Amino acid sequence: MLADKLLSTLTLAIFVGLLPLLWFFPSNANALVWTFTIPLIPIFWLLFGYSRWRRICPLAWFSKIAQNNTYFKKRFAAPWLRQYFYPLQFSLLLIAFSTRHWLLNYDALALLLFFTLVSLLAYLSGLFLSGKTWCNYLCPVGLVEKIYAGSNANVNTGNSDCET
Repeated sequence: MLADKLLSTLTLAIFVGLLPLLWFFPSNANALVWTFTIPLIPIFWLLFGYSRWRRICPLAWFSKIAQNNTYFKKRFAAPWLRQYFYPLQFSLLLIAFSTRHWLLNYDALALLLFFTLVSLLAYLSGLFLSGKTWCNYLCPVGLVEKIYAGSNANVNTGNSDCET
């Protein structure tokens, strides 16, 4: 869908564009991230559903470009991961929130490193694991997405990776 491709390009440009801002203009960029950019994400989930967000999410993009790499054999998510992904996602989210309150809110370089690390983890999951393992089982925001919009029956866009 053309609209999703345009939105995906826009979200990726915003995400990647924040990284040099955090480096060169730390005080302004940090405020921009926490007061403008991050609050827009749940609003998007509520209006358009999280399935659409998962198609245009920058972290899903990093995972998806790694899927095209054929040097490594892709494996399905381990059974323990499929069974215990909620506690894992919650733990990762708790770590991210805790880190935000004592470090990421105040240090733009730390926020830059955090975004880079999360992007790298999304890429690595796509490199070694099949499908949308990052989105389904590892992304700490995935849990919040499901709470916000998982049962939004008015905006059902079907499978987040496939068109019907």
